[in-house]
Amino acid sequence: MPLDAQQGGTAALSHHPGRPPVPYSPTARSTESRTALLVAARRLFSTVGYPGTSVSDIVGEAGTSVGLLYYHFGSKANVFLTIWTDYQRHQQERTTAAVYEARRAGRSGPEQYLAGVRSYLEGSWADRDIVPMLHGPALPAGFGETVGHGARRWSRRAAGLLPGYDPVTIGHAILMLNEGLSGACLDLATCADEEAATRSIEAVVHLVRSLMDCLPAPS
Repeated sequence: MPLDAQQGGTAALSHHPGRPPVPYSPTARSTESRTALLVAARRLFSTVGYPGTSVSDIVGEAGTSVGLLYYHFGSKANVFLTIWTDYQRHQQERTTAAVYEARRAGRSGPEQYLAGVRSYLEGSWADRDIVPMLHGPALPAGFGETVGHGARRWSRRAAGLLPGYDPVTIGHAILMLNEGLSGACLDLATCADEEAATRSIEAVVHLVRSLMDCLPAPS
């Protein structure tokens, strides 16, 4: 969904009789209002949930206007999807960097995959406020399908790190691991502190490594 398409439109900032209205153009203040809306929405979605948050709640906390929310995003659902898209982009950047470093160090495909898993979990802890919001009730229509597309992209990338394994076996294994990682991210969000989160991450990585070791050896 091209979210940027929701940001079009013009508005009159000043108008003098006999002159056309001045088109609205993005400014630093506009960028600040967009950021304020995302920060406010993220906090509200994460604490009271998506269905319990209204557009009025978001703009009230952000200190901006309903018109600006619709100008930037088009709807409350698109605010939610923008937050999720930003989170996924950050996670992709983290895991890509981790896999690249593992590859540069000469580590095997499975070790590169494990580096990506560890990085994804660490990113989930870093953004732990957002994780419960993504698993709450009554999420925007179509969000499940959007998440499914993202999961399939992750699966294809992961399979690319594991050449030589039976494609059917590795495909099912990655799907199962994805479900497990989703639950692990939710669990991480409940950790009391970074020490507890680190222990949890190490336990999950150890478990994933053990499961990888159980797969038939690549040909």
